[in-house]
Amino acid sequence: MNEFLRVEQLFRAFLLKELHGRTHETALVEFLDQSSTIRVRLGFDTIPDQSTLWRTWNQHFTENLRQTIQTAARTILLKATDAGVSVPRKPEESMQDTADELEFRTQTPGPDHLSRLTRLTNSSKLRILAPCSRCCLNSHEISTMDAAGVYLTMPRHTEWTERQESATVTVDGHDLDVAYYDEGEGNPVVFLHGIPTWSFLWRDVAPTLEDERRVIVPDMVGYGNSSMEDSFDRSIRAQEQMIDGLLDELDIETISFVGHDLGGGVGLRYASHRPDVVEELVLSNSIAYDSWPIQTIVDLGLPSKINEMSVDDVQEMLDDLFRQTLFSDDPSEEYVEGMKAQWQSEEAAISLSRNAIATNTNHTTEIDYENISAETLLLWGTNDEFQPVSYAERLKEDLSDAELEGLDDANHWVMQDRPDAYREELRSFL
Repeated sequence: MNEFLRVEQLFRAFLLKELHGRTHETALVEFLDQSSTIRVRLGFDTIPDQSTLWRTWNQHFTENLRQTIQTAARTILLKATDAGVSVPRKPEESMQDTADELEFRTQTPGPDHLSRLTRLTNSSKLRILAPCSRCCLNSHEISTMDAAGVYLTMPRHTEWTERQESATVTVDGHDLDVAYYDEGEGNPVVFLHGIPTWSFLWRDVAPTLEDERRVIVPDMVGYGNSSMEDSFDRSIRAQEQMIDGLLDELDIETISFVGHDLGGGVGLRYASHRPDVVEELVLSNSIAYDSWPIQTIVDLGLPSKINEMSVDDVQEMLDDLFRQTLFSDDPSEEYVEGMKAQWQSEEAAISLSRNAIATNTNHTTEIDYENISAETLLLWGTNDEFQPVSYAERLKEDLSDAELEGLDDANHWVMQDRPDAYREELRSFL
């Protein structure tokens, strides 16, 4: 058995273990021994022993990867409940539920169980992926496999790009291309990133709502896969126009809006100017009042600064920025590399600088906060050095219908530092 298949099969087995609530490797070995049909579907010629499973889970799989498997299992179980599919669980061994409504009927696993989950995940438009041979060490290395593996994750940046669509939107008289992710059905929810990120920031959050909502995740103009030419304004005032134009293009009348960093500033402006459109507002470590720009962004916006920097210099600067401002000392390589990926050309480097110099404090100090009527959740990483939680507390006082939920052990990139908690709070609010 070659290394790639071995890791893929073990990965599938651990997801199955979590789905059935089996906390010990011995129970998984016994289950595979008794369930020949499922064993074949998983691709095992022979059953791995307990010690191999223990070493793989505890020594070879990273903490981030283990958490991803557990999150995937919880998501599939939620999907199963919604679809009326019974998932056999060990009564004495249960996962920590993320929703009060999770109730599962215990039964003896049948041979069609994996097939039913496969049909469920396919019908729910879940992305089914598996790790490659290096995934134990670097969880950003992912390869596609068949649905029988039932491993749920969000796509890496190249796959995210492939799933984006494009629309032409007029901003200040300029016809600009806007790349956006658009999946799911139901009441629309728009996610908007900040600087220096792009829509891939939401890869572990937005797709989890597709079972209930239409999820729209654009790249701001000047960012990601949207227009980057050096000929238009990138301020949050201009981005507000972009959002309004994109919603017109998609024939959408009302939305929930989720914004981070500059994206939150766009959401504040739009909710103030179009209270008839924004029904719910979620702000995460958002700019507001005079909280911005930070010195790093001010410096990056100087033409004299960017003209002295090569593309490699920009990549190194971004690498340091993302690694040093995550709460964890062991940041996800998928995240860091994905965030840097869209700034790897000279045009992109110049665009990033123009984005930076377009940051204008006046665009948030001029907002009429009293005009915002949307029900608002301030979902904030409490360890943020860029946008301190004190600004969230101020917003809570100034907005008519706002609640503050602080997430500890989370810096500016709160959805990356605390993905499970972030998803849970967001789903509960929306």
